[in-house]
Amino acid sequence: SDATVDIEDVFIEAVVPAPGELLIEELYYSGAAPNGGTDHYFSDQFIELVNASSTPLDLSGIMVGNVFGSAGAINFGMQPNSFATTYPESIVFSTLWRIPADTRLEPGQSLVIAHDGTNHRPFSSVELSAADFETFVTSGKDDDHPTVPNMEEVVYNGGYDWLLTVFGPSVAVISAGT
Repeated sequence: SDATVDIEDVFIEAVVPAPGELLIEELYYSGAAPNGGTDHYFSDQFIELVNASSTPLDLSGIMVGNVFGSAGAINFGMQPNSFATTYPESIVFSTLWRIPADTRLEPGQSLVIAHDGTNHRPFSSVELSAADFETFVTSGKDDDHPTVPNMEEVVYNGGYDWLLTVFGPSVAVISAGT
């Protein structure tokens, strides 16, 4: 038979994730054990998101970031942040990154956002030169790794490199309309 298939007949449109469809699969925040002549190494941090739905997801504009505040008991003596009292129904971010336009994630597939998109040997065994994105801080002191596209910096209140905090409070993923 000479049957042909039009690509538009088999292409499934990607949709914006509903709650529970885009999940944080892994949050690697602790960094590598001392190795290669370094005492502390955190440049190998990453976040892995997974499409837990049965349809392709359009991740354009989805944001990932650090929620403002401290981790409570870990930071003994610290007071709760003022935003929690003033805005009890809101989440305030200290750092926020946006996934670039035209980013599609198929069902069951994952997307890796690297602190630094490079091979971290000899300091760590983590290999991130094939990550989907990296968080490049535009301050002029961060390394921009050419094999990995950059996330879009929305809010950044840190040093020359984004760190997933070891002492809390948390990391959250929100949609562009949230």
